[in-house]
Amino acid sequence: MLAILHSPPPELDRKIGVVVVVGGAQYRVGSHRMFVSLARNLAAAGCSVLRFDRRGTGDSWGEDPGFEDCNEDIQTAVRGLKDAVPGLQEIHLMGLCDGATAAAICYFPDDEIAGYVMINPWIRSPQTQARVLLDHYYKSRFMDREFWRELFAGKVHLLQSIKEYINFWRNSRSHGFVMPTLQSEIFYRLKRVNKPVLFALSENDITGQEFLVGARVVSWKDWLQNDPRVTLVQFENADHTFSIPASLDKLASVCRDWLINSIKS
Repeated sequence: MLAILHSPPPELDRKIGVVVVVGGAQYRVGSHRMFVSLARNLAAAGCSVLRFDRRGTGDSWGEDPGFEDCNEDIQTAVRGLKDAVPGLQEIHLMGLCDGATAAAICYFPDDEIAGYVMINPWIRSPQTQARVLLDHYYKSRFMDREFWRELFAGKVHLLQSIKEYINFWRNSRSHGFVMPTLQSEIFYRLKRVNKPVLFALSENDITGQEFLVGARVVSWKDWLQNDPRVTLVQFENADHTFSIPASLDKLASVCRDWLINSIKS
């Protein structure tokens, strides 16, 4: 596996390590160099950051195991960071989308992970997707003047739109508020390891908003609101990959402050 290490200035070295876990079709650079920007920002603040391509992605060889089965890849990356930077006091996992999910469900027998940065974690299920589309897409669309202009101009297939709306409405209510399987796995794994967690959620992102839909489950909601180790930050006007520079700068600032404050006394 190919990896890039960002080292802090010696005078600012805080002995904090961060491994960036990449998900989906991305590789270690990220959309619009998102991971590069975050890594450089964190390194300038005193963290050692490792970005890597898991097997079969980016510039790494082998067969891609997928985000649900890349436990060995993440463990190897953590060992690589520890070997490259002896003396680290803490190592955190940071991921976006299913990279965040992969980090959360990764098993470490020696309890060597100090915390998790979960950026728009992936918990996709038909139920959460349907609720988000109803709450955020269809409501805003039906109130949009452009939609009605296109409708009366014959550019919108009204019957098809109504059928889609009804199908999403049915899916959103088909099982009640049960916790989706993937979300359940994240929830119980993070509660069991009992480490600090930062959830960073984008306002203009279906994946981030799906997480909030899932958070309506009583046990999950209680954990998010009452566990002092859990921090949830919502980013106004941010999209899935924080493509707006101001949004990415704010994300970097939040992550930097959270990591620095997490260092053991």
